Amino acid sequence: MTKILASQARIDWKGVADCLMASDLREHRTCIEQIIEVAPGEMVVIDTDGPHHQLFWDPSAFLGRNDEYSFEEAAENLRKVLNQVLATWCARYPRAAVSASGGFDSSAIAELATRHGTVELLHFYTRSPGGDERAYAERLANHLDKTVRCECSEADSIDVTENRSGFRPRPSACSFTQVFDDASERFATAIDACAHFNGGGGDNVFGKLHSAYPLAELYRHTGLSRSLVSTAINICDVTGVELWSVFRQAAQVIWNPGRIAASWPRQTELMASSAISMASNESHPWLQSAKSAGPGQKQHLRNIARGIATTDYLNIRSTRPTIYPLLSQPVIELCLSIPTWFWFMGGRDRALARTAMQPFLPMPIINRSTKGAFDGLLYQIFALNRDQIFRDLNDGTLVSHKLIDMDQITHLQTQDAISASQRARILQLHETEIWCRNWC
Repeated sequence: MTKILASQARIDWKGVADCLMASDLREHRTCIEQIIEVAPGEMVVIDTDGPHHQLFWDPSAFLGRNDEYSFEEAAENLRKVLNQVLATWCARYPRAAVSASGGFDSSAIAELATRHGTVELLHFYTRSPGGDERAYAERLANHLDKTVRCECSEADSIDVTENRSGFRPRPSACSFTQVFDDASERFATAIDACAHFNGGGGDNVFGKLHSAYPLAELYRHTGLSRSLVSTAINICDVTGVELWSVFRQAAQVIWNPGRIAASWPRQTELMASSAISMASNESHPWLQSAKSAGPGQKQHLRNIARGIATTDYLNIRSTRPTIYPLLSQPVIELCLSIPTWFWFMGGRDRALARTAMQPFLPMPIINRSTKGAFDGLLYQIFALNRDQIFRDLNDGTLVSHKLIDMDQITHLQTQDAISASQRARILQLHETEIWCRNWC
């Protein structure tokens, strides 16, 4: 294919609009003209008619493959696969810097990696109460008989006028992760690590579905049975939704299966109407191949695709690879093959993974139902750079190409109180604006 020089590259503004409305959807189209992306599991065949994308590894082929497993069999198999996957990654990268958030997923990675290689732990926290998970990280370190390096993330060390993904064909970097990247690289250099290990993707692959779709699939699998009631109660315990609402959503799907489409949710907040009107209808190739799958299976597959889309925004400048073991192919294949209702068993979120790791981790980590958040850090970044952010958006490329609604944004600028979701959205728009300026 023709090599596009940086000096010749031109922004695909429709691609930018699509990225702003569905940043976790990796379409073939990127934000640079003539640059296309090949999806995981795809190959491109080039013939006289041009390039054609084909799946040579189709994850939908694994959906429901192990529907006859008992919960115990599924948990045992998941335990074995996770152990084998970490053994393989540690053989390739025998000394790893593990980002230990204190949550279940990163703790599972750290514990299994410790069995097969040399591991050092790094934890990030903020000064806001919701972003301080040091107690859980230290509990994990004590369990592994290790120390953990705790780094406080400060907003004043972040440069919002820099986008570290400026050399990539889409704006995949977030400004708030600059502090993580810098500290991770210092830590990895100090311990002479071969790679960064990250627990990202755990929610996605471990069936954090939070819907009644698995109940509909159980009905199709067993018909009327006592297990329907217990599963519905489990879903209520995990989601906090009332029982009648769970049964209603499941019934709607049972009687109208076409209700669940393979399309991707779009975020149109603060977008100009002209940008919204040209939104792509393209879905992920995995979902296009899973049209006959159950609703919970489709949701699970979509979640995994979304998880994979987030793996390119950390440690962007590092010469060391960042490995996401939970998104390894054997783990994905097994998790997709397991009945979706198993993930709610006993009223626990990601129940199957928790059961699989129960012999290896302290129960307070196994049973964690909450997560730390970096909302406080985002608030500080926004507060410190508010004038710069609004000025850049007002004078920027996104508004000049009619992609964002500057009237709505200006209205928010006059408000004393802006919600957390609105702050995050404005920061995303600004990060994209800075990325565009790198190519203009």
